[in-house]
Amino acid sequence: MERTLNVFCSGSEQDRLSDKIPVIERYTGFLLTRLLQEPADALARRYPVEDITDQYLLPAGRRHVGKF
Repeated sequence: MERTLNVFCSGSEQDRLSDKIPVIERYTGFLLTRLLQEPADALARRYPVEDITDQYLLPAGRRHVGKF
């Protein structure tokens, strides 16, 4: 499953990360990305992250759907 994450890092760190991961948007102090679980876990071992996946899921009966 894909995870949507805020990755807290500086502008220069954002520059380095944008060469390695897909960046949805950059903000002052963090960037927004969407990764599969394993790369998300690896990233979380190197940077402070906030998993915001649930904010992009919509209930649809017994299931949840979501995508950018």
